[in-house]
Amino acid sequence: MGEEHGTGGLFKNIDNAYYIGGGTGVADALKLHGQLVQLDHTQDWLSKSWEMKINGFSFENLLSVRGIQEQYSLKAGVNIHELLENGIYAQQILQRAQSNNQQAIETLAETGKTLGMLLFERIETIACGWQNRFKFINANRDHLIPDHDYLGTILERGIIGQRLGSLLQLDLDSRIIWEELENTLSLMISKSENLPDSFKLNFTPNNFNVISSLRDAPVLGAAIDAWNIFLENTNA
Repeated sequence: MGEEHGTGGLFKNIDNAYYIGGGTGVADALKLHGQLVQLDHTQDWLSKSWEMKINGFSFENLLSVRGIQEQYSLKAGVNIHELLENGIYAQQILQRAQSNNQQAIETLAETGKTLGMLLFERIETIACGWQNRFKFINANRDHLIPDHDYLGTILERGIIGQRLGSLLQLDLDSRIIWEELENTLSLMISKSENLPDSFKLNFTPNNFNVISSLRDAPVLGAAIDAWNIFLENTNA
């Protein structure tokens, strides 16, 4: 994965971390106990983010930059094709929010809230097991089991990357997304009946959340995975 092997990758020198990247879609990556964990191998206890939904929308609909554009289209009552024709993408929506456009503010506040909820679910599920907080897009998907080999493991870092990370970088001063993200995550952690008190008392979102500067991390990661598979097959 790019965050593990790329220069400046944020999976380096840390044992337990989660990555969420948002571009045209969303991408997850996970490192636990010092090892990269393939999410294809966690499907019985941890889902991929794009499989879950909230308030009728998938997390991909709410956290990808394309999804942010679509959410703004709904709130502003502007056809998505008109936004595309006028070059109004996630970055321009942030600029509108920074200029006090109410629909843009509401859109990006929802982005922050959703991201906070996702990060909390990751923290809780890894440490305590699945708590049935969200529904799945595929109603026939197998239910997640609450037991797994990593119970008790506390995530040390939440990494936000790709264009979603770039958007958060541009929001560092305006804090339209950040405020909702940090408030939601902190509130859910403080109210959790499952997480250990020691973690709840010492948790600070500004120390947990970091922005990745590796825009091509998923591509690099996919290339590394493909190479490793090739080597395995060659040595078979």
